[in-house]
Amino acid sequence: MNILVSGASRGIGYATVKKLASSGHSVIGTARSKGQLEKLQAEDPAHIKTYPADLTDEQSVQSLAVYVEESFSGVDILVNNAGALINKPFKELEISDWKR
Repeated sequence: MNILVSGASRGIGYATVKKLASSGHSVIGTARSKGQLEKLQAEDPAHIKTYPADLTDEQSVQSLAVYVEESFSGVDILVNNAGALINKPFKELEISDWKR
């Protein structure tokens, strides 16, 4: 299976990529942190590829899509793990915060 994991530079995303790769799956991990992604790929280069991308930037997402298309014949599973911290009370959240 070909799997794309966002938010793969640390925490749950990082561990998810490692677990899926250890099961023999081909995985692309993406996040903004290039250094952490390089470390992740080095753990299992036969099964893990990485691509730094900012999912809030349209051009970055388009570049990621091209990379995925060139690397895989298709994506079977997306683990949409990326997130952002918006440090304000819930009542103060605005539509732009939710869109981000």
